[in-house]
Amino acid sequence: NVPFTLVKGLVCAAATMLIYKPLSNLIKRLNAEINGTGGYWYVIPGMGTRTYDVAVSDPAVGAEASSVVEVRGGTIRIANTKTSAGEWEWKTVFQSGHVAASLVTAAHLTAGYIGSADSGNTWSPLGTYAADASVATLSDSLFVLSDGILSAFKGGNPVATMPASSLKTLFGACNGELYALNATRNIMVSTDRGESFTKDNMQAYTFNPGSTIYTDSLPTGNICYAVSAVKNDNDVKNITVVGTTQGQDSHAVVWKKTVDPDEAQQWYYVTTASYHNTYALPAATRVSATGYTNGWIMAINSNMDKIYCSEDGGITWFTRKGLTMPKELSGSTQAAAIIADTKGYFYIVSANGTVRRGKLNNATWSVKTTLYE
Repeated sequence: NVPFTLVKGLVCAAATMLIYKPLSNLIKRLNAEINGTGGYWYVIPGMGTRTYDVAVSDPAVGAEASSVVEVRGGTIRIANTKTSAGEWEWKTVFQSGHVAASLVTAAHLTAGYIGSADSGNTWSPLGTYAADASVATLSDSLFVLSDGILSAFKGGNPVATMPASSLKTLFGACNGELYALNATRNIMVSTDRGESFTKDNMQAYTFNPGSTIYTDSLPTGNICYAVSAVKNDNDVKNITVVGTTQGQDSHAVVWKKTVDPDEAQQWYYVTTASYHNTYALPAATRVSATGYTNGWIMAINSNMDKIYCSEDGGITWFTRKGLTMPKELSGSTQAAAIIADTKGYFYIVSANGTVRRGKLNNATWSVKTTLYE
């Protein structure tokens, strides 16, 4: 998955990973390919060194080569493709203890988080955590739960770490409240920015008729959340959590809470009863959702074929003709996520590092004005 979240213009993403075990056959095959590849080393003043697969006439360009490794002070980067303009596409980068690549294969990996404070134009590392780490944002702070430790960031800088061994995963954040699932699958809430958690109010619901346990309807994987405004009341927000769980049907598991500073509310499960099936969010192996302007929620899933929208906090979902995925991502099998900022833009970011920005005409909601940059 590629979880995303927004901190006042700071977009954060977890590096996508593929864990492959065992590695022996893969390593053997890769070494055979490397043994059959040439190596021509050049020193380029001011640029470090480059090693190409064939001899080249201009080492600073390498027009004749099909692959290159470049070494500079504290960095290594690798490319084996070029743009239409003939420039190298650097898709594997090693820098200051961090690794960024289109595909990472290893026996054990940690998740690396990167952030952008300039609408996705540049990115910088925030830290590395366990592969199952979870994130949430509260006001101007980012929270990361990993290996029983809750870390808080502000402006991309770490500001606090707190023990949280009883928490399993972060569940979202909204209107001053930070949510998490604990080991016994209850929704926990913190109103002091993660220093303490108590059990939140939950609606009694179960997939199993006759059972009094409601926690079996909570999502167990692919969890994401979106915060949307309640129309005509800027102080009240909806938080919608989407995911998958055992026992679900063809629709995603959706939980919702309205967070009102003046009145306590409870979490409730959005049912997928027969009358609602037509408008439910389809289940998928990956789901990403974000709050958009005018109280909308936008979501994409692993099918990468549609952008789903909800105007009622995740109860019903629909698609709009013309509001589609970017052409190069439509039907793709790679992971991607969607996030919106406060300026009316939404971003679709794929696992290969491609960031596409779109915007709807908020006055008419005309899909003809959907733009990707």
